[in-house]
Amino acid sequence: MPKINGIDLDEVEFLSVQIKNKFGSMHEFAAEAEIAYRPILKFFNDLEVTQERFEYYTNVYKKTKSSREFQYGRILPEHREAIRKVIQDEYKKYSNFCRKYKHFDVVYISNIVEGRLKLVTKKYVKLVRILEKRYGLKIR
Repeated sequence: MPKINGIDLDEVEFLSVQIKNKFGSMHEFAAEAEIAYRPILKFFNDLEVTQERFEYYTNVYKKTKSSREFQYGRILPEHREAIRKVIQDEYKKYSNFCRKYKHFDVVYISNIVEGRLKLVTKKYVKLVRILEKRYGLKIR
């Protein structure tokens, strides 16, 4: 197996796949672990692979993984439709919903509903929880 600085690249690739499966993206991993995003990219793109960084990111992944509430995955089409229906039934327009919930904007909501946003994120979970709590949306 190819190695860089004594680290098997298959192990680095395996860690990368685990992170993407659990968090959806490296960016989400960095945000949740509260670490800088650019160094993660440099490490996983073979630019700055060191044993210390590999051990550090492995430990951060293990600590952060255990604190996760849910597994990131793909947003299902039936969930998109349910979100669209609840917002349109209650508010008629996405903009009316976004006026009430300022941390969401029309572009974000329409990206979810139209399928441009594919992965579950913390912001998506926050939206779903609001709709479940206030309007009885059933998504799980």
